[in-house]
Amino acid sequence: MSYKANVYNVMLASPSDVIEELKIAREVVLEWNNIHSISKKIVLLPIDWEYNSYSSFGDRPQEILNQQILKNADLLVGIFWTRIGTPTGKAISGTVEEIEEHIKSGKPTMLYFSNRQINPDKIDDEQYKAVINLKTEYQKKGLTYSFESSDHFRSQFQRQLPMLINNTDYFSGFEEYPLDSVTDVEPESKKIDLSPEAKLLLIEASMDRHGQIMKLHFTNGFAIRTNNKNLNKDNSPRLKAKWDSVFGELISNDLIKEVGYKGEIFELTAKGYGLADFLKT
Repeated sequence: MSYKANVYNVMLASPSDVIEELKIAREVVLEWNNIHSISKKIVLLPIDWEYNSYSSFGDRPQEILNQQILKNADLLVGIFWTRIGTPTGKAISGTVEEIEEHIKSGKPTMLYFSNRQINPDKIDDEQYKAVINLKTEYQKKGLTYSFESSDHFRSQFQRQLPMLINNTDYFSGFEEYPLDSVTDVEPESKKIDLSPEAKLLLIEASMDRHGQIMKLHFTNGFAIRTNNKNLNKDNSPRLKAKWDSVFGELISNDLIKEVGYKGEIFELTAKGYGLADFLKT
C-alpha cells in the first residue's frame, strides 16, 4: 500500500572504530520505519559518507562531504569510542566538524560515547585523549549518553530515537492542505502589504522541501536559511534589524509559525503557502 510521508535524513557520523555501532544505528532507523512510518507519515532515511557521497573536486574533502551529505541531514547521530578521527583544517576531525556544523544549523543532534573494553595495545593515546576531552566538552553543552556494549547501544538508541521524534517539533508527518484553504487565500492576500524581503522569504520557503525557515544566531552574526540558501548578504546590525522586521510581518499576518525552540525554526502556514503561490503567478 502506498502512502504519502515526509522523509527526514538521519546522518550517521563517526570515526572508523565503531563499525558495529554504525550498523546497529542503521538497523534501528530502518526498524523505526517498519513500526511507525505508516502511522506517523514519516520516513527516516539513514545516510553517511560511505553510502551517500561521490567523487568530486574543487574544495577540501570535508567541505565536499558537508555539501553532499551534511547540509541535507535533518538529524545527526554521532558515535565515538577510542578514535576522534583525522583533522580537516577546520576542526579536530571530520566527525567533529560535521557535529559542530549540524548543531549550528539548529537541527537535532544525538551523541553517544562507547565505554566498552579494548586491548590497551590497540589504543592511540592521543586519539583517545581527544575523545575524552570532546566528551567532557559536549557534556557541558547538552545531554550525551554512554554505552557499555553494542547491545547496550542498540537498546538505548531504540528507546531514545522514538522519544526524539515524538517530542521534537522539527519532525512532522505529511499533511495535505485542503484545496479550499489555498484558493481562499488569494482574495485576502491582495490586501496584505509585504516588504520585498518578506515576499522573497515567503516564496523561497514555499520551495523548501519542508516549508521551513531557519533563523540562526551565532557569536559573530546570524543566518536566514531556507530552500538550501542563505538569504542575508552580511551580518550587520542594520540588516539583522531588517530581517527581524520581516519575520514580524510574516508572523503577524499568520503566514509563518514558530515550530522549533529558541525562535530558530519557522514553518509556512496554509495561508503562507497560498500567498506564496499567488506571488509567484
